[in-house]
Amino acid sequence: MLVPERVELVRLRLGLTKIGFAESLGIDRKTLQRFEKDGYDLPQSCIPRLTDLSGYPEDFFRDRAKIEYPNPSGVSFRSLRSLTAASRNSAMAAGAVAFIFDDFVNSEYTLPTHDVPTEVKSVSPAKAALGLRAQWGIGLRPIGNLTNLLEAKGIRIFSLVEETRHLDAYSLWRNDKPYIFLNTLKTAERSRFDAAHELGHLVLHRHTGSTHSSAESEADTFASAFLMPKEDLYAEIPRVRSLSQLIEKKKRWGFPLRHLHTHYIN
Repeated sequence: MLVPERVELVRLRLGLTKIGFAESLGIDRKTLQRFEKDGYDLPQSCIPRLTDLSGYPEDFFRDRAKIEYPNPSGVSFRSLRSLTAASRNSAMAAGAVAFIFDDFVNSEYTLPTHDVPTEVKSVSPAKAALGLRAQWGIGLRPIGNLTNLLEAKGIRIFSLVEETRHLDAYSLWRNDKPYIFLNTLKTAERSRFDAAHELGHLVLHRHTGSTHSSAESEADTFASAFLMPKEDLYAEIPRVRSLSQLIEKKKRWGFPLRHLHTHYIN
């Protein structure tokens, strides 16, 4: 018999209503409801549709291992109020799938333990970013492949599904492991900044949470300082003479221009 929790995970991941999901499976809403609540199995004809729709093999839907979703109170969602329920559910389902995959990989391989500070006290976001650079031994130089660096430091990086296109990124801690989820539909520069922003949440807000009013600006400040230390910026551009100068130089840091500009304002 198919496991209802596994089928529901796919529905949430795809951002579908129960009616829309039933239609995609070629059944009516009552059949889906009996499956969820009354112990009836889905018709055999649903299985090829379910595997095609989800991309998961049939065995996935017969596995009775518990599904673990991210704890909403521990997730750093940006613009949470602007997200629809379907988008939030899809993002959380993407997290649950990532947990399944990560647990499997950990059972087969030894991955790096994280090297992210767990106690940051009375330090500004910029100083915390520079402190982490020092801890990781990267000095003030530009960071080439940020994803590779984060994964080497024990941070789990996963992509969000297309159904969460309205969500930039989110991060969380689980079992003393840091996770970052990135929207792959964004530009490379935007995803790079999003990753550094979420790293800021992991460093700054593990114990305080990221729902307070200044959390997002703190994470932005951390990301700016981490990706582009002011010392390196001023060494390269001591004085801004033109917009084209900024556009040319920003390639050094792989940095969105609007955040480059704030370095000269703050």
